[in-house]
Amino acid sequence: MLCLRLAVACSPEGAPDSAVASTSEAVISVEIDEPANPTTTIATSAAQPNILLLIADDYGVDSSSCYGELTLERAASTPRISALCEEGLVFENVWSSPICSPTRAGMLTGRHGFRTGVGEQETRKNGLEIGADELTLPRVLDAAGSGYRHASFGKWHLGGDADNPNEMGWDHFSGILTGALEDYYSWTKTVDGETVAVERYATTETVDDTLAWIGTGDEPWLAWVGFNAPHPPFHLPPSELQSTTLSGASTDIEANPVAYFDAVLEALDNEIGRLLDGLAPEVRSNTIVVFVGDNGTPARVSGHTKGQSKGGLYEGGIHVPLAVTGPGVVSGRSDALVGTVDIFATVLDIAGLDIDVELASTQIDSVSFGDVLYGGDATSGVIMSEIFGSETDTDDQGKAIRNDQHKVIDFSDGRIEFFDLVSEPRGENPIDAGSRTEAENQILDDLVSTLRTWTAEPDAPRPGAS
Repeated sequence: MLCLRLAVACSPEGAPDSAVASTSEAVISVEIDEPANPTTTIATSAAQPNILLLIADDYGVDSSSCYGELTLERAASTPRISALCEEGLVFENVWSSPICSPTRAGMLTGRHGFRTGVGEQETRKNGLEIGADELTLPRVLDAAGSGYRHASFGKWHLGGDADNPNEMGWDHFSGILTGALEDYYSWTKTVDGETVAVERYATTETVDDTLAWIGTGDEPWLAWVGFNAPHPPFHLPPSELQSTTLSGASTDIEANPVAYFDAVLEALDNEIGRLLDGLAPEVRSNTIVVFVGDNGTPARVSGHTKGQSKGGLYEGGIHVPLAVTGPGVVSGRSDALVGTVDIFATVLDIAGLDIDVELASTQIDSVSFGDVLYGGDATSGVIMSEIFGSETDTDDQGKAIRNDQHKVIDFSDGRIEFFDLVSEPRGENPIDAGSRTEAENQILDDLVSTLRTWTAEPDAPRPGAS
């Protein structure tokens, strides 16, 4: 067994919603089972696939062309995203957090917000910051001697100063620190701690930065590409990236947000295509592409009510697209229950790491779905989502859990709602208490008990996880 230690800054002990790190020092221990033939796993190998993680901002299944009856009829044309779905494996049952910062923290650390303290979006007012002692994807790759180089592009939105992305482990960072652009054509970019003014369409700049970095080395790589699109503001993209005849005037955007959202999404699709086409054939053939949304579509453009869209625990807020393609990945559709938090373990699995991570009285929630990618069976169990924090409406705060068929929302104010997602996949209408069968009441009780046990203590393991 290989034992590795990382010395990093540590956040103070306290309530789980305290995510601002102090400068005291802690040690992260990483235990890695040494394989019988390390050249096929941990050691660098030409066979190690590159990993390209593409994150679309504010992009629920209702905005994706890959989800049949769940897709809105007016959803934008996205042929390159559709091609990823057709070529690879589409996951039907994927939950994110209702808002972007907790989703990103979960993918980066493999831990839900009740552990990291990141339960809502980071703002200047709440001062949220991912804990400096968190064991992140790049830190694990480095500690394991994986041979991977790594970089993060686009949206960070996990707090801290200009150096924070690098301090959290990334070899290279190029993007924005905050949650949104004020202007897609005029914005401030942070590059490895230094800020520069950019007067260029942001999605195009992100793709150019990613391609430039990929071309700088021969080692296997992980590129985390957090697009700002299609998050507001819905500024009209360059004419070569979208097919509309919209004016782009601010008054027109305000009056027709759906049309502009679709234009931004069409531009994102074109730039994803340019990114994939920009990879040399031998690189593309050895690259696993993971495409995912970070939370549901905003109510302003989804056609749903505020509570049923981004920011809420209903399906419209947390049911997101996930498609994976690349060498060895089967094509088709999977009904496996997956949380975006599981991307953490899956990326490490793809990279060839067989690890048992211990974080000093802390647990990892992430479970790899790598076996499913290569034709294996899905692991049955449950997934959860949550939202909490000082800037989240009290009515929206709470936790949700689901199994293969049923879902429960356990609101922080004491309300409990129960859904059958097989009979009603959109999950908009809870089953009235007077209409529930005895069996359904038992399922509800079991799910509530499982959820509360899972989230009650910082060291409580994920149910069903080994």
